[in-house]
Amino acid sequence: MALALNSSEEADWYEEMDGIQGSLDRLTDIFASSMMTPEDGTITQRNQAIQFLQEVDDGLSTNDKVKMVSLFMNNIVVADTYLSLTDIDIRRAWLQAMLMSDTPSTNM
Repeated sequence: MALALNSSEEADWYEEMDGIQGSLDRLTDIFASSMMTPEDGTITQRNQAIQFLQEVDDGLSTNDKVKMVSLFMNNIVVADTYLSLTDIDIRRAWLQAMLMSDTPSTNM
């Protein structure tokens, strides 16, 4: 036996269902993010840095780009910093400093 709802009650019911759906979506997001390991985030950051390096013209040669990929692979801080530098002049100067640095990269 179906209940008869007036238009106001029906609107309230749909609003409640929307709220429940929103809560379920949020719980799903929380669950999915809790399944990621810190390593997953590191891999994502590295992938983003490598992708960005290939897409943006920072005035680097192919050999310089290969060196930067190697630095990203060995040190997530380098990849994070590269992604964070939005000023092109600063990013280019930083890239040159990184390429000229004799400091060995360490995994962080």
